[in-house]
Parts: sequence; structure tokens; C-alpha cells
Amino acid sequence: TGDARWERVADESYAILDRVVAKHSRATGLQPDWATAAGDSAPGRTGPSDDGFEFDYGYGATRVPWRLAMDAAWHCDPRAQGHLARLNAFFRGVGVKEIRDGYRLDGTRTGRWHNAAFVAPVMAAALLSDDGRYLVISVSQGTDERNLVFYKDLSKAGSPVVELLGAWNATFNYSLTRPRER
Repeated sequence: TGDARWERVADESYAILDRVVAKHSRATGLQPDWATAAGDSAPGRTGPSDDGFEFDYGYGATRVPWRLAMDAAWHCDPRAQGHLARLNAFFRGVGVKEIRDGYRLDGTRTGRWHNAAFVAPVMAAALLSDDGRYLVISVSQGTDERNLVFYKDLSKAGSPVVELLGAWNATFNYSLTRPRER
């Protein structure tokens, strides 16, 4: 838009992400569902709550890798690339087929379910990885699911990522949205 106010919003957003990593998730790069501007949990929050203000990587935070991937792809933002490198290293260690729906910021798994809401953003982050082997493994594991309900959900969650990043050609995009014949 050319409006400098948006640049200031982006700068402060990255500053908050940086504070969370520096204080709570150096090894993983995971972000919490909610954080204060200082990069900490909301006052009085030390664990799970029933009000949705969690300080774990959960359903509120799962979109962070996707948003970072968008910023890295569209704007070549080195801050996004730095955060993605840390997240990709963490999820490379986890393995796509082992991703679950929740983690503490130190990487301890809290979730139980393997689902598209968590896998698709990791696949978007993998697109921007400088490790080509990890990219191929992430995409192949993320799309080679035997559970057709999961696959259908992943194709819904993953196809906008493919379209928006513009990183894959039509043949590869087709393979992501259609199950392979066996």
C-alpha cells in the first residue's frame, strides 16, 4: 500500500516473534497461541486454560509457519526466513507423519491428533527450506496418506498454500490434490 504504518506493524510483529523465541523457544522456534507484546504468556497464565489464551503451540499458532512462508515467498523477508529455518529444523526432527496437534514451546508434544491443520502449514514452511531433501520428504509424506478423510482435509488446507506461493507447477499441484493410484 505504500503506507509506512503497515511496515511498523510488520516490524513490531517480528519483534514479538523474536522475543518469544529468545525467551521460550530457541531450540524449536515454536510460537504460542497467544503472547503479550513482551513475548510472554498472558498475566496469570502458566498452563492450559479453558479461555483459549494458551501459551503453547496449538490451534491458534499453527498458522504461523504458513504466514511466515507467505512473507518469505512474497517479500523475501529475511526475518521470515530466519524463523522458518528454526521451525523447519524442529519439524524435520519430528517428521511429517508424527506431527500432532499441540506442543509446548520447548517441543514437548501435548497433542494427540495428526491432522491437516498442523501438517499443511508445516508443508508451506518446508517449501521455503534450503534443505531440498526435507522439502521432498515433507511433501511426499504429507500427501501420501492412506486415510482418505485426512487426505481430503489436507488437500483443502494445502492447496491454497500451493496456489498462493506459486512454487509448484500444475503437474505437481495436481498430484497434491488427487490421491495417487496404487
